[in-house]
Amino acid sequence: MRRIALLIIAFSLICLSGNLIADTGEASFAFLRIAVGSRPASLAEAITASGKDVTSAYYNPALLNSFSARNQAAFMYNSYLVDVTQNYLAFASRHTGYTVGGYLVLGGVPDFEG
Repeated sequence: MRRIALLIIAFSLICLSGNLIADTGEASFAFLRIAVGSRPASLAEAITASGKDVTSAYYNPALLNSFSARNQAAFMYNSYLVDVTQNYLAFASRHTGYTVGGYLVLGGVPDFEG
């Protein structure tokens, strides 16, 4: 019984260490991470605590209640590199005591030949 327990522990440690070692980078094609909105892009996406418009829904949805206008909408189309595109749509409507909002991000890449 003790031998089986040691084997299970050893197998678990081997599996967990493989996951820890494999997590060395964020993702492939990290350069394709395109910022949403002009202000976040100019601030290198460091706006999680200072959102003043509807694009904060993408970075920190809790900030939707902080903008001053009653209704806001944002539309963005970005053509990037060779036929890589990004579309962004966001809206927010502030009411007494609560805010309703949301966003949609669509990305497109061309078909690969091969």
